[in-house]
Amino acid sequence: MRVIGQDFAVAGCRFRFVGVNLRGLAHYGLSDPVRGANAADQLQAAHDMGARVVRIFLPHAQVSVEETRSRLRGLLSLMEERFGDMYLIVALANLYDDVDFRVPGDKRDPDGGYYSHQPIGEGRRLLSIDWFREGYKVNYRPFVQAVLQDEAIRNSPRILAYNIGNELKAESRGETVNIGHPDLLISFMHDMARQMRQWDGGKHLITTGMISTRHAHMAGNDTLRERLYDIPQLDFMTNHAYHGDDNPATDLDQENAAPSQEDDSDLAERLGKPLLIEEAGMKPTPNQRERANWMAKDLQILLDEKRAAGYMPWGFMRGSDNGDGDAELGLDDQFHGTDWPSLTGLLAERARSLKQDAGAITPLSSS
Repeated sequence: MRVIGQDFAVAGCRFRFVGVNLRGLAHYGLSDPVRGANAADQLQAAHDMGARVVRIFLPHAQVSVEETRSRLRGLLSLMEERFGDMYLIVALANLYDDVDFRVPGDKRDPDGGYYSHQPIGEGRRLLSIDWFREGYKVNYRPFVQAVLQDEAIRNSPRILAYNIGNELKAESRGETVNIGHPDLLISFMHDMARQMRQWDGGKHLITTGMISTRHAHMAGNDTLRERLYDIPQLDFMTNHAYHGDDNPATDLDQENAAPSQEDDSDLAERLGKPLLIEEAGMKPTPNQRERANWMAKDLQILLDEKRAAGYMPWGFMRGSDNGDGDAELGLDDQFHGTDWPSLTGLLAERARSLKQDAGAITPLSSS
């Protein structure tokens, strides 16, 4: 996998895709909260829908680094044997403390460890600015090094990219508002991207895994936005394009019909890098349980107009509740049976059309 301009490319052909998020996939059947999940079954269901890329959260607070590497190696072997046309995006940290998909040691009781930031308006705790200053070097950086330097993982063709983390932002709590520290976030991202390129040996792509520059307190500051992504070690950009902006003048039906505010497509165009819609979703409303029209509009805006390289709905789950779905935003037939057929049909058709778009691509600029 490589980047050519604003596209991904495989074997000299453009690679645009539909993907899914299977957050706990490396731990399916092995650890809570996904002990009852079956990796092969979920991959098969995603594959049947036309998904070519799966995003996972790799660290688990209750699992050692060596066992985590073993689980990832096993998942990669399964994919190589049965799903050889699919790829992984591997997130290496999580901003939030409310699930166990965190680097071992970063959360402690009763003080929370590095998960000590309690934002205004947020029930869960987030990684503190102390983690972004020096704390990430204690548990997280050795974890990442151990994973990326594992020979089997390093040489696997089934890994598309690494996320430095999931939805990371550097923030502290003020008296009336949450205070952003974007300069600190940029320094951290650049340090890790450079280290990861060295450890991985340039075998796989690297990106931030961020919701958006807006979410990370860079809205309206193009100098900071460009400084973040304008380094060769960050191969592409990510948006998590959810809907709903808590605008009192609009209701959820209106917000679902409007474009997501998490939009870095202008920056992607200026820097000439791919933009991946790495998570996406909208909540059903009392007026409309069927979300296919909203998603169709999402696909048209993000893939057709803004030319995103891929679209990956959040919370994919086929069959009984395995602990990895999302009762509000997910794509599943457990909590969202009303629109499961229409949404999977819509995404399958889009996957087919994107595959047909996979023509040869000229390597004008690459990384």
